[in-house]
Amino acid sequence: MNCFPYTSSGYATKDGEKLQNGRTPNTRLTQQPGIDLNPYLNFLLDLNTLDLKAQPLQPLAETSIHSKKSPLSQEPIVNRAFNQKLGSLKPETSLSTKEITNRLDRLEVQLSKIVNNVVKEPPTKRSSSKSLRRCLTPVTSEDEDDCRVRRLPNKKKEEEGEEEEEEEEEKEGSQYFRKQNRKQKNPCEEKRSYKLIPPASFEDEEPQMLPVRVKSRCSEEKSARLLEVQTKLENEVKDEQTRREKVEVELSASKEEMKKLKSLTEVKAAESAECLEKLANVKAKLAEEVQRREKAEKNLEVHKKLACGLGAKLKASEQREHDLQSCVTQKDSALASLNSLQTENQFLKDEIRRLSIQTATKKPACKREGDKDATRKSVDEAMRKATTKFTKFHKDEVRRFELQLRTSQEVIRDLEAQIEAVAAKDAAELSKLRASCSRMELDVSASKSREELQERRVCELIEQIEEITQQKDEEIAKLQKTVACLRKECERVKNTMATWHSEKTSLRGLSDAVEDGERRVSRLQQEKTALQEEVSRLEEERRICQAKLGKAEDTERSLREAQQQQARTRDEALEKLKLEIESGKIKDKVAEDLQDTIQKLRRTIDISQKQAASTADAEHFKRRNRELEEVLERLENRKEELKDQLSATEAQLQESNQAHLIINAKWKEKSAYITRLQTNQAALQVRFEVKEEELKQERDAALERVQTLENTVEELTVRSRQLRQSEVLRLKAKYEQQLARKECNTAKVEEQNRELEQRLREISQELCSQKKQITGKFTRLGRFLQDFENDLC
Repeated sequence: MNCFPYTSSGYATKDGEKLQNGRTPNTRLTQQPGIDLNPYLNFLLDLNTLDLKAQPLQPLAETSIHSKKSPLSQEPIVNRAFNQKLGSLKPETSLSTKEITNRLDRLEVQLSKIVNNVVKEPPTKRSSSKSLRRCLTPVTSEDEDDCRVRRLPNKKKEEEGEEEEEEEEEKEGSQYFRKQNRKQKNPCEEKRSYKLIPPASFEDEEPQMLPVRVKSRCSEEKSARLLEVQTKLENEVKDEQTRREKVEVELSASKEEMKKLKSLTEVKAAESAECLEKLANVKAKLAEEVQRREKAEKNLEVHKKLACGLGAKLKASEQREHDLQSCVTQKDSALASLNSLQTENQFLKDEIRRLSIQTATKKPACKREGDKDATRKSVDEAMRKATTKFTKFHKDEVRRFELQLRTSQEVIRDLEAQIEAVAAKDAAELSKLRASCSRMELDVSASKSREELQERRVCELIEQIEEITQQKDEEIAKLQKTVACLRKECERVKNTMATWHSEKTSLRGLSDAVEDGERRVSRLQQEKTALQEEVSRLEEERRICQAKLGKAEDTERSLREAQQQQARTRDEALEKLKLEIESGKIKDKVAEDLQDTIQKLRRTIDISQKQAASTADAEHFKRRNRELEEVLERLENRKEELKDQLSATEAQLQESNQAHLIINAKWKEKSAYITRLQTNQAALQVRFEVKEEELKQERDAALERVQTLENTVEELTVRSRQLRQSEVLRLKAKYEQQLARKECNTAKVEEQNRELEQRLREISQELCSQKKQITGKFTRLGRFLQDFENDLC
């Protein structure tokens, strides 16, 4: 394939077709023999088709860093139009340095081939100093038209001017460098327009020998510079790789640290859940202890009731003692009445003896001694019989009363002994009950104090939980702040490097974990409020139960007082009835004794009347009879009075008997009830003792449990506080270390990124300048070759 050189009318083709402006190509340049420019155009094609032209190398950060001037950037740029076109194209950042180095090696090989071809040409075909000068100097638009018509100078001038060329080249190079520095200082100056040679895809053709010979010093310098640039790029690439590896290692370390933080948060959540479970267990145990104490209070109330019953029984026994004492006084009064009756009977006996003695002394002397003796004997026998009977009766009554008194005294003594024993037992039971009541009151006070202590501890635990929640909230806030800082760092690292995306995802996971922790904390707070509501509800129920118990105790006390009053009235009525019955019995006995004496006196009077009628002592007997009649009248009056009293006493006795029967039945029922109560009391006392022992054992066990629980809770609180403080300190130190490390890492990464950006900018500028220089030089070579070909033609 052939090259299509540039002409004034356009680009020439092989078949004479029109290009761009519609004119026919210049066939003189293509058909005549000359230099084959395929290698040069292939080189330009490679330069023009580099991937670096796709996108420009943009800086990674927004910070403007002024790149240092490399020595290669001071070389002259030949083709400005081509430079503008290359600048307008955007190089691709995804191109690796190995591809760049490979392409540079290929370009270097092609340059070396071109130089060798040019050096192998004979000296007659070499270009003049002016043409060489044009190769090294920038070409303007005016010089491009003149370069095609110029001819080669003479050989002598060429030989003589070889030494001058070198001097002029050095001068021109220094001038060019000055101009270039001015251009860099004044970038706003207008650039001159350059015409471009179009790229051609002639990759398969081999380069042909060039007729011009050029010095190889320039190419060697360029190759050395290219090698230096290549080594620098390779070193920078290696440094970048090592830095990237370091950054990846740091990212992996930060991920591990974030995992550790997640594990720590999970551990803290588990510890908080364990603490809440322990609190729930403690609250359940407290509720059980409250129930047990309520049972103990109920048992105390039962004991108090039993004590009240025993007190009532003691009062009843005391009242019975009082009744017995009243009965003893009544018996004493009855004995006094009996003694008075005995004195009256003795008085009557004395009167009867006196009367009998008077009758015996007043008899007439004329009476017979036999009659006197007979009357005396009969009267004496009658009186002796009456006195003996009366004395026997009275002695029997006295003995009977004495026996009754002895039996009653023995019964009273037995009752007193029983009462004393019962009183001693009741006193002992009362002392025991009072001691047990005092103990139970002490236990209740101790239990109340313990409940207050437990409530205080529960309040302290609640305050500790609130403090823990506040600490957790603060830790969560700190974690949120750290998460925000980490997010900011992630955003910065994302802006600087794309590899920080993984850390961002891990931070999102950590934020999710923190949100889960906040949800758990909110759930724990809800559970805490529910537990507080349950505790308040239980306290309200306890207050209601206490009010009900107080009301029940008041009603029971009022009923007991009413029953005691009824029992007292019944006992008083029974005592009155007993006294009336005993007085009626005594009166009946007295009336019977009087009736017997009256009958005996009547018999004696009848006998005396008969004897008086038969004897002469009628007058004496009449007087005696009158006296006896008076006595009988008095006795009859007394008898009538006694009868009236007997009728009244009989009515009273009937009533008292009926009442006594009723009272006896009631007393029997009461005795049975009392026996049942005593048996129930004994059974209840046994049960009470058993329950008291069980309650004491349960109380001791509960106290031990509470003590152990308190000790465990205190140990747990101390341990948890120590662990939390150590964990907080350790986490603070870790967070500070992590923040310091991350700040150092971020500073290092930013510095590294800045250095990389600077280096990449320098490299990109150097590469662009080298490209521009190489393209400019090759365009000048092409023009020089065209001029040389024109000169040859």
